[in-house]
Amino acid sequence: MGLLDRLLKRRPKALTVSMVEQVQVERAPMEPLTKVLSAVAPAAAHLPVLLARTAPQTASTAVEPSALVSVEDRREHRHAARQAHVADAQHRHEQELQGKGEGADAHAARGRTVRGKPYYLWVETIEQLKREARHEEVLALLYECIAAAERDRRGGAPAPAYTEHAAIVHRKMGDHDAEIAVIKRWLRLAPENEPKLARMSDRLTKASALQERKRVPS
Repeated sequence: MGLLDRLLKRRPKALTVSMVEQVQVERAPMEPLTKVLSAVAPAAAHLPVLLARTAPQTASTAVEPSALVSVEDRREHRHAARQAHVADAQHRHEQELQGKGEGADAHAARGRTVRGKPYYLWVETIEQLKREARHEEVLALLYECIAAAERDRRGGAPAPAYTEHAAIVHRKMGDHDAEIAVIKRWLRLAPENEPKLARMSDRLTKASALQERKRVPS
């Protein structure tokens, strides 16, 4: 029995590329072409598997586990984490209100309260109202949050996000006087070492320039 006949009696997965090459060199001139092709076909079918097993995992071929997570999954994870944070903050706020009576913590908690919950839990509602262009509603809520942030500043600057949101809404409405006023309100309470001081000052400069441009007739 020749080499080719012995190879053909083996299972296809046992036939390697090197064996096929040996058959082609030694017996191809003597065997019919169809017989050689029938020997090559099983090995060719397994060639991708062999290459996949031996190919090194490079930076371009390796798949990061994070890439397998869809955008929707990541969005849901962030939303769940945010909801958990909100629930925890609300719980702590209620504990402060109820647990200390008239103590300092209860007094501080009442100062942070806006419409039944801490002012810092209104961010999503504020952003939603802004997206829906419900300017009057969002401004009313924002100024309540600004007042609460001022009561909660503890010697530092009030949380600037609510002032910035209010300034943005005022600018969209074309009310530069109100925009300037709300920024100055924050700046009066900000210490000199406040990290957001330069940013808010820059916003004030731009608002003043827009106000001046509006007043000067074209």
